[in-house]
Amino acid sequence: MAANNQGFIALSTLVSQLSHLRDVLDPDMTALAMAIFVEVAAHPADEGVPMSRIVDKFKMSASTASRNIYLLSSGFVRPGQPRKGLGVIRTDTSPVDRRSLQVYLTPRGQAIIKGLLQVK
Repeated sequence: MAANNQGFIALSTLVSQLSHLRDVLDPDMTALAMAIFVEVAAHPADEGVPMSRIVDKFKMSASTASRNIYLLSSGFVRPGQPRKGLGVIRTDTSPVDRRSLQVYLTPRGQAIIKGLLQVK
């Protein structure tokens, strides 16, 4: 019974963290965008995550990944509603293959992750 209670507490904490993330970043943020942000945060800051790994992990098209990465980074335009991106990740050319992109947390993204870890 104790293990089941711990599982419930862990899930409750996760729900609180995801709710906090939406409050801090964007109330309309999709679960996929949140998952990509957390995936990038789960890797060492100096290494980043290859865009291809994000595509493979979440079984999405490259265009879907690009749209989400763009929203999380510099900007995104919805029809009739230009809006600035969230500024929590950045992309850079891969040091191994200049045709590939690496995705990194920005200082703002790192601060948000630090805050999420405080949410209980």
